[in-house]
Amino acid sequence: MRHQHSLTMRHQQSLTMRHQHSLTMRHQHSLTMRHQHSLTMRHQHSLTMRHQHSLTMRHQHGFTMRHQQSLIMRHQHSLTMRHQQSLTMRHQHSLTMRHQHGSP
Repeated sequence: MRHQHSLTMRHQQSLTMRHQHSLTMRHQHSLTMRHQHSLTMRHQHSLTMRHQHSLTMRHQHGFTMRHQQSLIMRHQHSLTMRHQQSLTMRHQHSLTMRHQHGSP
């Protein structure tokens, strides 16, 4: 019985660690995406608006705006994702490690 117990505990711990990690990552990802998106959009929008304005006035307004936005979205997304992911990974790891080991 005693031997069985220690085995189970060890097995349980490794499972929990693995499970914890995937859960945290998934949760973190969705949170970050939502947060990042609103920030990026706000920042991107004001920049683009200023730059785009003189061009747009000469060109057809509706078309340019629609085209510009889709381009920005695509470009911004890939950039943000790459940058954000590395940041999140680093930050999340230290958090999880501290939390996991800290509790007796």
